[in-house]
Amino acid sequence: MPALHIRPQSRSLILLTLFFLLAAIFPAGVVLAGPGDISIVINGQPLNLDAPPLLQGGRLLAPVRPLAAALQARVTWNEATNSVIITTAKTTIVLEPGTKKAVQDGKRVSLDVPVQHGSNDRIMVPLRFLAESLGAAVAWDAQNLTATITTPWVTATGRLVVSDVEGRHFELETGQGRLVLLPEEGSTGIAKDLEKYAGQMVIVVGTMTNEPNIYMRGPIMRVNSVSPVQSPTPAGSGEETYMLALLPSPSPHPTWWSRGRT
Repeated sequence: MPALHIRPQSRSLILLTLFFLLAAIFPAGVVLAGPGDISIVINGQPLNLDAPPLLQGGRLLAPVRPLAAALQARVTWNEATNSVIITTAKTTIVLEPGTKKAVQDGKRVSLDVPVQHGSNDRIMVPLRFLAESLGAAVAWDAQNLTATITTPWVTATGRLVVSDVEGRHFELETGQGRLVLLPEEGSTGIAKDLEKYAGQMVIVVGTMTNEPNIYMRGPIMRVNSVSPVQSPTPAGSGEETYMLALLPSPSPHPTWWSRGRT
């Protein structure tokens, strides 16, 4: 087969065409991070993403569904308005892909960077805006490319078990790992109260601690009260699920607590 010769003018035209195609796909200033480049951690647990994060203009964007789900929010897509709707018990956020427009609880907000379409056709949203709008705190470690999100309240569902590993204590077995439940120092009767629900499916709500975990089993939640709410409630498996308020002192009850389930 004879060699294929491309004229210099044609080569320049091809390169110029490729440049404009890439520019159309990735807006100026966008850095597509590799799967292991950027980490997002929520309450001490790595967040599993279905698309790699983006860095644009010094802002980190993450896929909306896994991020919102980890922040206890629901995501829906409005085909008629071409918008993403993120809702919790007390907050509603509307975002329009391709724009910096946002509406939070009826008030218009301008974002620093536009909401975008990422790889795998995932909607990418500014991480700090969404997390802080839903009541969480965000810290960015530029050296290690790690975004750490801390929520004031954590909700987890799993089976409550008694563990005798490194000393008798309670653990919650969840799909994401184990949560260690320890009585607050000075609290009395907590272990006895928890014992009632051993082996049961429970929903726990409370705040996490940053103390060293001597059990090496998972993050720790300190408990100073056990308050069943709307128990029993139906679970997807058909089992009864009990909701327990595990409230570390001196934190007050969450504002939504009187309304029952999240």
